Amino acid sequence: MNGESAGGGGISIVPNASGAKIYNVSVGKSAPEWIKTNKKSLKYDNNYRRRIELLQDFDFPCTSSKVQVSNNGEFIISTGTYPPMLKIHECSQLTLKVSRNLTADVINFNILSNDYSKLALLKSDRSLEFHAQFGRYHIARIPKFGRDLVYDSFGCDMIVVGASSDAWRINLETGTFLQPYSTNLSEINVVSINPVHHLLAFGGDDGSLEFWDPRARRPVCSKDFYSDLPFASQDQINATSVQFDQYNGLNFALGTSSGHCLLYDMRMSQPSIVKDHQNDLPLKKIIFAPNNQILTSDSKIVKIWDKTNPKGTLTGSIEPSCSINDVSIVGDSGLILMACEQPKLMAYFIPSLGPAPKWCSFLDSLTEELEEDKQTLYDDYKFVTNEDLKRLGLERMIGSHYLKPYMHGYFMDIKLYNKFKAIADPFEFENYRKEKIQQKIEEERETRIAVKKKAPKVNAKMAASILQEGAEKEEKGKKSTTTEVLSDPRFKALFENPDFEVDESDDRFKATRNIKLKKEAQLTDFFDMVKEQDNDPEEGKEAGIDIFGEDDEGKSDDSEGESEKYIRPAKKKVVVENKDKQKGKKVNMYEVKEGHQFQVGTMNASAQRAKKLPFGQRVKELNESSKAAGEITKEGRGSLQISFTPSEEKQKGRKSQEQRQEWASRISERRGIKELKLPKIGGKRRRG
Repeated sequence: MNGESAGGGGISIVPNASGAKIYNVSVGKSAPEWIKTNKKSLKYDNNYRRRIELLQDFDFPCTSSKVQVSNNGEFIISTGTYPPMLKIHECSQLTLKVSRNLTADVINFNILSNDYSKLALLKSDRSLEFHAQFGRYHIARIPKFGRDLVYDSFGCDMIVVGASSDAWRINLETGTFLQPYSTNLSEINVVSINPVHHLLAFGGDDGSLEFWDPRARRPVCSKDFYSDLPFASQDQINATSVQFDQYNGLNFALGTSSGHCLLYDMRMSQPSIVKDHQNDLPLKKIIFAPNNQILTSDSKIVKIWDKTNPKGTLTGSIEPSCSINDVSIVGDSGLILMACEQPKLMAYFIPSLGPAPKWCSFLDSLTEELEEDKQTLYDDYKFVTNEDLKRLGLERMIGSHYLKPYMHGYFMDIKLYNKFKAIADPFEFENYRKEKIQQKIEEERETRIAVKKKAPKVNAKMAASILQEGAEKEEKGKKSTTTEVLSDPRFKALFENPDFEVDESDDRFKATRNIKLKKEAQLTDFFDMVKEQDNDPEEGKEAGIDIFGEDDEGKSDDSEGESEKYIRPAKKKVVVENKDKQKGKKVNMYEVKEGHQFQVGTMNASAQRAKKLPFGQRVKELNESSKAAGEITKEGRGSLQISFTPSEEKQKGRKSQEQRQEWASRISERRGIKELKLPKIGGKRRRG
């Protein structure tokens, strides 16, 4: 919640979900900022006339780091940068009393007296600087860089802790260093003292807390608070703030680096309340406020909650627009001062914490006026007319104490009205919700701008075909899921990585393309167009091709009007005739490419099924089919295959027939002895 939600000057109400009234009294510009703009126009500026400036020059050039109120409540001391400086404001005069420049940034400071006359400043250059009423009094060096300090009024000792296990002591009465307190902590982040019995508490980096008695100068006990937090370990949790309850002296609160606040009773070992800021930021400040309230602050938000409630009920929260460095309360009042990462110090007034301080008592009257302006008559009632009562069926309630007559209707308790309205029309809210949703959708449609999607760099044709296919399905009223491929992260590389680009000239791509695309590309993939020649019938006949659809003997088949295709294996040429050749349309000739065979048609269902079968089953079926004689099988692309097995008898008969034919040819070829024309021996020829 932003503490500067209201614009302009004056006072503004901080939005708060818990219901507590929180007022921002530092809204608007300060006086120097107004003067820098234009002096002549200020008297006509309504914001300038309504401005509220609690203290004059209550700001720093860059940022403010720390702010505290003196014990008597008359002075406000603050530090900031740049340059590092200290400012003291006198509340009774509402003005700046003194401003002092410093040599280094202030880590923390402590007020040693009731007013501003004695101050101790712990600076970032490992020095401890003491200020009196007239100015700087003394500077002391400490062994290591300091982180926090506290003043023990019982022994007049200034105790400083830092990046060491020792707590250094400086006695302000003698002006000497005393023997330090040697703790069991590796490093000490914070230190606090109980104002009732002066018990010291040291918080370190190892998730533990040590208590020391300054009178005995020895540790009393130690507490491992990291065990009281869920899912916490000793190495992860550090103590960032410790504060004792100044009202009873029995309670103390511990802030951790994880953003938790633990409220302990010194008579118990377990925390009574554990609150989480839920920001995972270390707590910077814890304050016990009046009316049993506790303020806890990190760099983002200040939360106010009730310590008497076992659950720690939240009563208010303040979230400024900048980071918070320090928080302080003016006495027992409801005025909260806040040092932030901005030049101006913030001031908030919470009436539930307490009244306004004496020096700014006008805040009470201002807040009362704001409350009176917002009060309305019958705030918790609903005005209804006779028609409304008739619609709800509540005519019988007229004259009862549930309805208060007013003008032309009645006032009715809002809770009772909502109950009867829900009974009369239980679906009214649903209908109202649907109407609002539909109205919102229509408004978005009117203001919608059609975004043109850029084509992907890789596989742009594939993406275009996918979008076209999805659009065609949507036009037919079918739900299309193909376009989801373009937005699916699993296929993102397909349209971005060049390694996945499809090579459309590859034969494997052509074999796996769509059937429609295959048919379109079939003619040019397997044929080359023959260049146009003179249509001479004689040349066509010499080539063995009849261009006009006639055979070699000049006979034409007029019964078939369809185009015919002639395949000549010797020439590997195909003539494609047009149906309307009588109209004089051009005839294109194609030649089969080298390495291809022209086949018509596609695989039938049986061939496709056989192709999907395993190799062993295909061999088995082939053996079974080979047993049948004369079986005709249709192969792919329109070809036929005849397989048969001759029987043994037929084979024997065929063999014997072939032998007889061979014998007959031999007999017919046998020549007689007369054809030899042998000479006669003894008047007789030899017998052949």
